[in-house]
Amino acid sequence: ALRAEGSMARLSATGLVVAVVVAVIGCHVALAPAAATAVAVDEPRFVIEGRLTLPAQVQQPIDGLPTTKISVNGGEFTTYTRPDGTFKVNDVPAGKHMVEAYSREYVFPVARLQITSDGQRAVHMYAFPGAAKTKGHYPLTLEAVSPATYFEKREPFNVLGMLKSPMVLMMIFMVGMIVCMPKMMDNMDPEQKAEMEKMQSQMGGGGDLMSMFKEALGAEDEKKPEAVEDAGARGKRSKRARR
Repeated sequence: ALRAEGSMARLSATGLVVAVVVAVIGCHVALAPAAATAVAVDEPRFVIEGRLTLPAQVQQPIDGLPTTKISVNGGEFTTYTRPDGTFKVNDVPAGKHMVEAYSREYVFPVARLQITSDGQRAVHMYAFPGAAKTKGHYPLTLEAVSPATYFEKREPFNVLGMLKSPMVLMMIFMVGMIVCMPKMMDNMDPEQKAEMEKMQSQMGGGGDLMSMFKEALGAEDEKKPEAVEDAGARGKRSKRARR
């Protein structure tokens, strides 16, 4: 009986400790959102305002600019423009923010906006990612840089482009050599000209390439009758053998 009472006392003490630990953890979990909310309430929030515009030389749409998505910090805050091109982003904390406009018709610059805790704003504009920055003004004014293009324009026929082709350059060089070689041969010294003709005769047996081709074709034509005669002789022999 004494042992049973001791074990029950130990179990009750252990249960009490576990209950206290669970209660403490529950209090922390319950108070954490409240503390975060208090910090969020104390943090100042600001508004980002701006407008999308088109260059003066571009014809303005009658119905106003199409609805365009405005993204802050890569989608952390988003909104859409009104028909007049204005936009507003609420509840933005202090810090550095990148403001971008996603349009299907035009390409707009990127604005880098820095907001201090006291509400001061500094703006720098980038015509495109990686371009040199320029100082901007607040409220933001994002003027379209160019129309959005999705297809490459086919290049027209260009003679200079053809002349830059390696094959065309090789053809021009060969034609130039064919035209200039005879003139160069005429201007050579008699001794050099004789040596050149001798080398050509040793290489092909003729004075030029045409003669080499003619000799090659002539040799083939001479071989054909011989082949025909050999075939005829074989036919006669086979007939005699049959008899």
